[in-house]
Amino acid sequence: MLYLCSIKRLRMFARHSYRLLCFGISLITLTACSDQYLALEAPDAPLFFTSMTTGIRNEVIVSHGTNIHLQLPEGTDLENIHIKFKTNTSKTKVVIGSDTLDKEAFVDLRTPIEVELLEKSENHRICYHLSASAFSELPKIYITTKGKKDITSDTEFTNAFFTFDGNGKFTEFKFETAYGEIRGRGNSSWTFPKKPYKIKLDAPTALWTEGQPYQEWVLLANCADKSLVRNHIAFEMSKAVGMDYTPQSYFVDLFINGQYQGNYQLCDQIQLEPGRVEGDCLIELDMRQRLPEYTTENYFESLCYPYKLISDDFSINMRDSAQAKIKRAEMSLTNASEEDGFRHYFDEESVIRWFLINELMKNCDAQSFSSIYYYLPNGSEQWHMGPLWDFDLAAGNRVAEANGMTDPQGWYVFNNYYFVCMRNDTVFENRLREVWNENREALYSVIEMIPEYQEQISLSAQENFKRWPIQGYFFYSDEPESFTGHGKEIQQFLQKRFYWMDAQLH
Repeated sequence: MLYLCSIKRLRMFARHSYRLLCFGISLITLTACSDQYLALEAPDAPLFFTSMTTGIRNEVIVSHGTNIHLQLPEGTDLENIHIKFKTNTSKTKVVIGSDTLDKEAFVDLRTPIEVELLEKSENHRICYHLSASAFSELPKIYITTKGKKDITSDTEFTNAFFTFDGNGKFTEFKFETAYGEIRGRGNSSWTFPKKPYKIKLDAPTALWTEGQPYQEWVLLANCADKSLVRNHIAFEMSKAVGMDYTPQSYFVDLFINGQYQGNYQLCDQIQLEPGRVEGDCLIELDMRQRLPEYTTENYFESLCYPYKLISDDFSINMRDSAQAKIKRAEMSLTNASEEDGFRHYFDEESVIRWFLINELMKNCDAQSFSSIYYYLPNGSEQWHMGPLWDFDLAAGNRVAEANGMTDPQGWYVFNNYYFVCMRNDTVFENRLREVWNENREALYSVIEMIPEYQEQISLSAQENFKRWPIQGYFFYSDEPESFTGHGKEIQQFLQKRFYWMDAQLH
């Protein structure tokens, strides 16, 4: 059995210095006070890990068999952790790397390490995987602005230094430092107390081991989403149905000028780049462009909706070309012929997949308001829909209750003019049903995963809502009063909506 000591009880027996970790092999010692230990399944050799760090939370140790994870306070130097051990027999030795340890060692736990227990006489070997993270279970981003200046603008950048830290546990999240700049972002979300940000690094930087280097990144605050996972759910659905591109994202803990800012989602910036949106042209349907305070030079009107061109190399000619192409596509919507019908100008597969996810999530922005992206792949005349974006007000969020968004029944996104026209085509309608039935199980499996998505960020969520105590009284007073309560509400909403859509399309 593996025995883990709770922190409150531990302080009654030991007084140690900051950052002292101990582990030992001594079944007799542990069973003598077994009522003060938590017993978890493990190999036959008894092993226990404890932390003597002052102020640590009770969830200090997470054990899955031979995988041991230590949760340490913010500020802990994971590169230089002091560990001590003892064995109940001289025949047992402890090995880390190529070193056989006597009584103690200093180890680097920024990445997981292996701790081997060797029984000399029986040639018995057990390998434990020891990892640690500080503050919460998530990667961390530290941002220090020049002169520690506050970030007060969503248009003007502020120079900053960035540290991206995988926090010991996330080996796929690279440890990087970089110079760059930061500003606010978003529209209505910029008015919320917890702010979203845009990052622009001085040089392209790969932030995870399998990722490509990019200069521009986004930090989503998810302030209006008290479950914190609505955007993540949508991205997982995008992967499940095989969308051409799903924005990569990681949950992180964000610190600006030494102050904790909350749980954030580090995401790709939606832009034309290899590995992101790959194509010749990217546009976004955005109703706000019609308002004087939002209108920009990349804004144009199609026959139906206001759009803006998304481009770092903007020109009037590029904007006018995009306008002409989307107008030509709109003119084809009432024509289903093979020669010049809407399939010649719209990619049916991406349209259907984009629609199904937005309709299942009942995304209030996705009917005809904003964050509706179309792009032309390189050399193509067909507009593809995607990527998916901006779901914080979806899935029954009561912030959008006035628009009927909390009712799990009824078509909503289908009332977009493009879809109204396409649904009049029998071939489109049949293909829509086929794609739903091909992907319904994959979509439902994402809904089933919602509790696990929340569990993965649970410690970070606790800290987030200490920093932003909005549960129970911010926006609506009759909402669930807990982080997990909001997760359950989303899951119940999506289950009911799934069954309603299944009855229409199955």
